[in-house]
Amino acid sequence: MYSTTVLNADSSQLCAQLVGRLLPYIKCTSSDQYPVLKKLVVAAVEDRSPPLTPLHPLSHIPGGPHLLSMDGHRDRVSCVSTVLVKGGGGSQEGMSLVIMTGSWDKTLKSWDLGTSGVLKTFDGHSDRVLSLALSANGTYAVSGSDDKSVRYWSVASAECVHVMRGHTAAVTAVAVTRDGSNTISASSDATVKVWNTDSNSSSRGQLIYTHRDLKRPVLAAVLRGSSLAVGTSNGKISLLHIVSGQVMRAVQGHDRAVTALATEEVEGHCHLVSGSAGGEVKVWDFSNFDLLHSLTRDSSEGISSISIGTNGRLIVANGQREAGMWDLKTGTHLYDLPPHSSDIYCTVMADSGRLAITGSSSPSLTVWDSLSPPVQHTTRLHPGEDISTVALSGCGGLGVSTSHTGSICVFDTEAMSPIRRLQPHSAAVTQVLVYKDGNKLFSASKDGTLCLWNGETGEILTKFEENNSSINCMAITGTKDLLMTGAEDGEVAFWSIETGKKLRMFSEHTSGVLTVAFISQSKDQFMLSASHDGSLSIREFHSSKVVVSTLSHSDDLVSTGIAPNSMFMVSGSRTGLGYAVSLPHGTLMATLVGHTASITSLRVFPDSSRCVTGSRDQTIRVWTIDDARCTAVLHTDEPVLACDVNYNNIILYGTEGGWVSTAAYQSDLSKPNTLVSQLNIRDSPEFKTGSSSSAAPTPPHSRADYCHMMRTTNRPIISTRLKRTNPHQYHSQK
Repeated sequence: MYSTTVLNADSSQLCAQLVGRLLPYIKCTSSDQYPVLKKLVVAAVEDRSPPLTPLHPLSHIPGGPHLLSMDGHRDRVSCVSTVLVKGGGGSQEGMSLVIMTGSWDKTLKSWDLGTSGVLKTFDGHSDRVLSLALSANGTYAVSGSDDKSVRYWSVASAECVHVMRGHTAAVTAVAVTRDGSNTISASSDATVKVWNTDSNSSSRGQLIYTHRDLKRPVLAAVLRGSSLAVGTSNGKISLLHIVSGQVMRAVQGHDRAVTALATEEVEGHCHLVSGSAGGEVKVWDFSNFDLLHSLTRDSSEGISSISIGTNGRLIVANGQREAGMWDLKTGTHLYDLPPHSSDIYCTVMADSGRLAITGSSSPSLTVWDSLSPPVQHTTRLHPGEDISTVALSGCGGLGVSTSHTGSICVFDTEAMSPIRRLQPHSAAVTQVLVYKDGNKLFSASKDGTLCLWNGETGEILTKFEENNSSINCMAITGTKDLLMTGAEDGEVAFWSIETGKKLRMFSEHTSGVLTVAFISQSKDQFMLSASHDGSLSIREFHSSKVVVSTLSHSDDLVSTGIAPNSMFMVSGSRTGLGYAVSLPHGTLMATLVGHTASITSLRVFPDSSRCVTGSRDQTIRVWTIDDARCTAVLHTDEPVLACDVNYNNIILYGTEGGWVSTAAYQSDLSKPNTLVSQLNIRDSPEFKTGSSSSAAPTPPHSRADYCHMMRTTNRPIISTRLKRTNPHQYHSQK
């Protein structure tokens, strides 16, 4: 389980993990039906009182299909094979499930479902393992590799019994006959080879024959009895007889390469399912290659893997992070598995189709209950996409999230429900900014475009002149209606908000500009820019005179945050280190040490005393600036790509896979916990008596009420990191 992995590394996360997993059940519409869970959450929070408390569920919650995840490979899991054999415990009485995987780390591994751990590691291949098959009795395994060899292994001892060489290119598919006497290998050298693997034969491990008539690289193959279905790079599917070597039939199955094949007998009928690089999935009659039906999919992403269970469940994975369950007989889509955090490369249906196993580039192996559809989750605002940036309103009631595809979502943070969706850009949105009355928003994109649009109607008001390079960041000047931008080519520019014209520009940096800002200290006004290579440039705003032009540190930067009091800047690097730099002099003040992967996003708290960082190490951390101390950590289920914080200390964050969620930071743990106050649990009848009521009461002066007040008084509905550069302006809006 995800929580098990977190708690093994950090036991202090128990309360946060408990809350994050149970929130869907105590915040659902009929929330009063879970009084025991409510009491459990309150007891946990009040007893352990975590400084960072989830206000919305973590990505993976109990009650859905996810059973467990297993880690052990050092590179992507490229192939998986299972067989149910007699002996041991397992999922059926008197049976045990043998699970093996192959990886780009050049190894194979066998796994124990009971401990979620590795049983044995199989070393021998000198290049990536691409294909794998188990014998029917689970005694032997066969693997194919980029090293052009086929290896025959003892599952019990992890010893390589035979190495079979002869292919001149990568071995893309392998199979073993039911009696184990023959092994078949297919390769991108356009050949299929049949090998002798009969344990009673003196010529075991020897080549029997090679089929050379396919003419195109073989990318997929599946064995049924003595018939081998092969898919080639030209979209053709052929059926070979492995004894005679004859092509029994062939069909032009797809317009593009056949990348996946699977076969199974369901209700007396043998089916063949094929998937292509063009995203097509077709179901065929194995005996005559008649097309039975095609699966209607929303995505055109290439198919990476297909597997069928004997119960007629079909799992289809594309080359991205999505896998769906289908009914083989009818071609009906049943449901999608919760999104993976990385690309899916292999799948298998096990235990008569009751289990589905997926392998990904994370690199992990995930086991699913194929009969349990996912619990409805409201926080996946950008399905199948990565979050590129988020922004939170001052009161915390409204949020904006953007994705790497250019989509923008304005949503209610209480219910995590979209209010409006926009698609003004063709590439990732790098930043959003609020303008004047709060109902107009700027958006910048990697496609080089800038837009000013009406946040209420979605109408684009001004489309600025296109830039030749990605617009990475922007800021609104405090004295004039000018927009300041930084681009990937190192250019810093000023634009007229009224006309959308570029007024002046500076070639400040030799690498991409990471942040720009307008800062004001007493009577002095400056314009700041910082780049990925760690260089910092500060100019007087009116004269453009260079005040600072230096390399603040040599680390590769990916995120920054400017303090609302304009006294310092904090930046995050690819190495996981953070740096606080004084302004306007650019002197290094402190180094933040704690993250183990790239700091992808960073924001300074409105009171300028702390900052929050999000990282690919799947954590959110809160730091004090004066002593560079980490005061709170929250572990997430996916890499964190964006974060923001408002003056109620509500943190909004977005992750890989399109998840958006919130957490509350509490510096004074003696005060009532934000989550308990928000849910109003202590005053609810079911908390006191355990009885049910028609609906959970809404606390007076809730976040929703406060946000309504903010909107009706024409105050900004979205607050971003550079909106309030003047601390007096912030205090006046409290």
